Amino acid sequence: MENRPPAQPRQEYPREVAPSLRRPQNLPVTHHSQLPRFFLEPGASPAAPALLASEAAHALTVLRLVPGDHLLALDGCGHAYPMVIRASDRRSLQLEALGNPITAPAPGSSKAALPDLEIAMPWPRPQRAEALVDRLTQLGIARIQPLLTARTGPHGSPGPGRLERLARVAQAACKQSGRLWLPHIAAARSLADLVSGADPATGDPPGQTPAPHADQPPIPGVLLDPAAAISLGTWARSLPSPPRLRVVLGPEGGLDAEETALIARAGLVPAVISPHILRVEAAAEAAAAILSDAFLAASSS
Repeated sequence: MENRPPAQPRQEYPREVAPSLRRPQNLPVTHHSQLPRFFLEPGASPAAPALLASEAAHALTVLRLVPGDHLLALDGCGHAYPMVIRASDRRSLQLEALGNPITAPAPGSSKAALPDLEIAMPWPRPQRAEALVDRLTQLGIARIQPLLTARTGPHGSPGPGRLERLARVAQAACKQSGRLWLPHIAAARSLADLVSGADPATGDPPGQTPAPHADQPPIPGVLLDPAAAISLGTWARSLPSPPRLRVVLGPEGGLDAEETALIARAGLVPAVISPHILRVEAAAEAAAAILSDAFLAASSS
């Protein structure tokens, strides 16, 4: 028989402090870029901070944070609060705010790098939709609007459960990218409601073309069209720094005649990003990148 050396006794660590499993913590508060990020419960304040239950579970069981560790608590509305963990149990953390919050201007405000960008599009299948929300969040889109058209597929209207899942995807993308404003992911709307500004819950009678609301200024908008004569980037650079901007994508089968006429009456400008017919998520992501580049270039010039 082979002679083997006696096994060395295994060194055990308490679960919450196993050094091989935890990233270095107790960092100075100035090292914000190195701190893990978590979302606060809606309505929580720096005076009474409470993380979302799923976020607290991630902090405790995955990152294994312990009292004395620092983190950033996000509210999704432009604030990141430096916090220190004062105590913890299996399900929750007791946090204390440290110093002043990190802030970011609201999209479309005078100090923001990007306008309040909205992309309205027929909704892709669930797996593709999650990747789409992740990338549009990273690219700085402020509003993501599922759009109902005559040729929208059966998956074109995400339900409440699916919208909650997409909100979590957007939260993860914000934490990864350092973005402090969550995008608004709306319930599906018809093209007629979208261009008129009608409330989808109390919209105009079926079969009627709604009139524009007199008290709402028109939102500069563009319809992506592979046959258009002007590129999206050229159109964006011609605008005088609008606070809000809308990009509309049609379905892969195209808009029908009534929808095309509605787009024309609404004043949406046709613009092209590719001579080819793109999948909706490819077109949306390309449009977001082109607009981001155009407005960042304008703000730095």
